[in-house]
Amino acid sequence: MTAETDHELVRRAKAGDERAFTALVERHQDRVYSVARGVVRSPEDAADVAQETFIAVLRHLATFQESAAFTTWLHRITLRKAYDHLRRRVPEPVDPASVAVEHLAGRDADPQSTGLGQRALLDAIAALDPPFRDAILLVDVAGLGVQEAADALGIAGGTVKSRVFRGRAALARTLGTQGYGRTSEE
Repeated sequence: MTAETDHELVRRAKAGDERAFTALVERHQDRVYSVARGVVRSPEDAADVAQETFIAVLRHLATFQESAAFTTWLHRITLRKAYDHLRRRVPEPVDPASVAVEHLAGRDADPQSTGLGQRALLDAIAALDPPFRDAILLVDVAGLGVQEAADALGIAGGTVKSRVFRGRAALARTLGTQGYGRTSEE
């Protein structure tokens, strides 16, 4: 049996099929959480943002234009909810090491096993200017293609490429590496 596409699940969810919506949430929750965590930094806040994102998706699913990619729409909502969350909260000191890059491996990093290299990467990503951080989060953390990230950010694909390139260069300068963890063979 082949897995249903996002568009098939969206059509079923629009028709009132709760299992289809649940399947969409399960399919995308980790990436939504990772993108949210990359913006808000706190695991608890990221969980709140992810929940707010899926509530908004459910409320506005009827308005989703099926000619667009569901992931583009979903990540646009995620970023909007994450930045709304930042504007609402009272500023407090945060540890930049809690940034979403912990999810590059697909799961939370164990604080006891987090090496200095990863901690430095987390600090560096947290310190990027928001346009570069958003591009890095969508392309490198969430795994979106350049055009999907461009659509989610409402900018041109070339701009995403430039921001990813410049963000990676800034990370490499900060970390003193070539391509933040990429080897020359890649």
